[in-house]
Amino acid sequence: MMIRMMICKEITKLMSRRLDTSLTLQERLALHMHIAMCGACRECNKQFELLHLTGHEYQNLILDTDTASGSSDTPEA
Repeated sequence: MMIRMMICKEITKLMSRRLDTSLTLQERLALHMHIAMCGACRECNKQFELLHLTGHEYQNLILDTDTASGSSDTPEA
């Protein structure tokens, strides 16, 4: 299996896609290898992960607030 060095633009797409779906083994290896060598992409990856985590925490907060107040997104019949 030949793993080529990907450019930063390709890597950022993988970073984003990884948060929503599984990557292939080759994609994961390329991502980890690139991040190990590129400081800018390391920082970008940290920001992607922080945004992803913050989004999930916000969603959970909203769901907890809706549950506690008894409101629902579904209309009552």
